Amino acid sequence: MITDYSSVPFEFSLLGRPMIFYPYDLESYQATRGLWEPYDQLVPGPIACTTAEIIDLIKTGSFDAGSIEAFSRTWNTYSAGHSSRDLVQYLREQDEKKGRMYG
Repeated sequence: MITDYSSVPFEFSLLGRPMIFYPYDLESYQATRGLWEPYDQLVPGPIACTTAEIIDLIKTGSFDAGSIEAFSRTWNTYSAGHSSRDLVQYLREQDEKKGRMYG
């Protein structure tokens, strides 16, 4: 995945797949929007500043699976991969408590 400042990496990290970060306007973004942490310390993948760097990273496969896994553990602490099932189960339990039953 190639992204800039999106929130997508938080969920994408659950897949353990490589990510490239392309903050082409980082200085402007930091000045106007701001970041929680220094960008290079927050993202779990290499940072590319040019299209040529993106191509090189893809060709060389310069990714660190360990940093992606650590990022996922930090930001997805409560995700066990069953959110939809757990929500449906919770809603059914609530309905059963109210005396409603579903097939």
